[in-house]
Amino acid sequence: RVVRPSPPLASDMYGELIPRPVESLIACLEQPSAMGTPALFGPPDPTARQINEVIEAIAAGVSAESACSNNVRLAAACLAAYIRKLPEPLISSPHYERLCSAMDVEVYAERIAAVRDEVSEMGESHQAVLHRLFNLLSKLSQRSTAPGNGPEDLAAYWTAMITPLTPTKPK
Repeated sequence: RVVRPSPPLASDMYGELIPRPVESLIACLEQPSAMGTPALFGPPDPTARQINEVIEAIAAGVSAESACSNNVRLAAACLAAYIRKLPEPLISSPHYERLCSAMDVEVYAERIAAVRDEVSEMGESHQAVLHRLFNLLSKLSQRSTAPGNGPEDLAAYWTAMITPLTPTKPK
């Protein structure tokens, strides 16, 4: 079986399913200046008012860079807040529980198949946003040498953003 990489995001057929604030903020965070920011998704946190103003400006057509005054920490906080405030988490409780179960499958190929099958059961818009977000996080963890941007740090931070507030892992 040949494993093919994901298509380039510029020609992503699900790109229209990604909300403009998410796409714009991620594009801003993919810039080299953001990749070198230590603990990009860490404190200090902006105020709720700052976050709301940025998200409103982006929704009105302003670029994320302009809306954030080139402050990458503000862009990162806005992305996290936007994702967290979605009407439902990107990974709902039933999907979360089944993904956790899939991670416990011992045989690697079966584990990957179980994860793939569970993700395929999610809505297309959720898949598109997760794809775009994970692409950013993968780039950040691979390219950034700044402290706080490693895979473990990003996983710990983003798990709380994309999963239910009180996930329960099945026993």
